[in-house]
Amino acid sequence: MFKLLKNKIIYLCFLIFTIALGIYKDGYISTILFYTALLLPVVSLSLILFTMASFRLLENVDQRIVVKGDVITYTYEISNHTKLLFCPMTIEFTDSKVLFKDTILGEEDEFILYPDEVKKAVKKVDCRYRGSYYIGIQSISIRDFFNLFTIKFKSIENPKILVYPKIRELIQVNKYTSLIESNESIVSKTNKDPSIFSNVRDYQSGDPLKAIHWKLSAKQGKLLVKENEGNINSRTKIIINYDSLPFSFEYNVVMQDYIIECVVATIKYLLENNTPTYLSYYKFDMQYISASNINDFGQFYNVLANMMFSGREFISILEKELGSFAQYANIMIFTPYITKELSEYILLNRARIPDINIYIINENKCEVGSILTDQDKQPLVDLLSNNIKVYKISYENELCRLEVA
Repeated sequence: MFKLLKNKIIYLCFLIFTIALGIYKDGYISTILFYTALLLPVVSLSLILFTMASFRLLENVDQRIVVKGDVITYTYEISNHTKLLFCPMTIEFTDSKVLFKDTILGEEDEFILYPDEVKKAVKKVDCRYRGSYYIGIQSISIRDFFNLFTIKFKSIENPKILVYPKIRELIQVNKYTSLIESNESIVSKTNKDPSIFSNVRDYQSGDPLKAIHWKLSAKQGKLLVKENEGNINSRTKIIINYDSLPFSFEYNVVMQDYIIECVVATIKYLLENNTPTYLSYYKFDMQYISASNINDFGQFYNVLANMMFSGREFISILEKELGSFAQYANIMIFTPYITKELSEYILLNRARIPDINIYIINENKCEVGSILTDQDKQPLVDLLSNNIKVYKISYENELCRLEVA
């Protein structure tokens, strides 16, 4: 930018000089210099427009559906099929500073295409965050050889990738954050409903006799054991704050990834313990899914990978979802941070929602947590002062940690 400004100042000085020269000393050379100064920007703009209209761009990725942490190969080809030299071009990639940090895609490419030249670049891209987003060239800046003008070309159709969240194990930090403590139990391991079972398996030494499915065992000629679901009263409802976040696109993707991975780990834990689990999520409108067995984890995983964060009425949706709270022993709300509206709603309805747990991002552990530290902390303080259980999410290696706020 400074170089462009410097060259424009030099050009204006040159133009003023040629005008003054033509006034005070009219002649052939002064006339040539004057018309050269006048035609210079016209020629520069013409070359830029010619380059913009003539170059050809092709982008491709070797995989469009991947899991977080996978490395994909991104390729682009830009060509000059004319007999003229193109203006200098600079390629800027999509949201490269955050989403593709520490990868080669984050670097800008600058080059000049000679007649009949094709430039091909192959880049390895580390898919670091869950979500569905475009990857590739965001814009191509074309400038003239005299550095007087620059025009950005943005009408580029990029390939879109879908990155599935990483599956982590849920762990406790201390007894107060354990999901299986008796006082905060979401999973009932001791009180099984014998009338509800999700699967049968071969008898193993140590299995209680009351768990044997006698009727089916007689038919099969071998002992079969019922795998009971959790207590019918331990059913859990998970609600995700799907409202659009007020930050930049790439920061939103990082925070959404943070929330979704914790939801995935939590649902995996619940289903492994045969706990009836209900999920409310947003995809164009409100959708619902439920299961009580780990065999159904895949459908939750697919839903969470494709979930959209584009709503604007979470509080009204929350009011509707919590209207049937009596059916559930536990309500779990996942949100990036506590808003004033959310805090006021929960405190106002606390009497009729006795067991509610809220999960938020630990800003000290999140890659973009610095922007969360600027958010108003009073809504969180209000919840904690009224003994509402709030947990902070953080990650360590392949583990998801929940810490008391």
